[in-house]
Amino acid sequence: MSLNLFGEYCKERYGHVLEEFKGGFFTYGIIPYENKNVLFVNDYYVTPKERGFTSKHGSRKLFNKLKTIAKEKKCSSIAGNVWLDSNNGNEMLRLFLFLGFKAENGNGKQIMITYNME
Repeated sequence: MSLNLFGEYCKERYGHVLEEFKGGFFTYGIIPYENKNVLFVNDYYVTPKERGFTSKHGSRKLFNKLKTIAKEKKCSSIAGNVWLDSNNGNEMLRLFLFLGFKAENGNGKQIMITYNME
């Protein structure tokens, strides 16, 4: 399945937008929360070659793209979930915490993460 087709599916089924960048992609939706907009990340993927903590890695590109979109859409925060029982779940949680996200709550397998834009 191509990313274009996946993007069409996400938009039609869930109203989500697919953003692609060199080394990965993510899907998101804007949701209202306490009279503010939140950019909620639904899916994200960074190729193994592009994973890492430095500015040249795709992980940082994903984060920078998220911040740019959140500013454009006047969002107060970025949020998403990390599933610890998925492949690389613990690695993704460490990465998001390194990038400044906060772990808000969870149920053992799933942890909600947020990044304050204000």
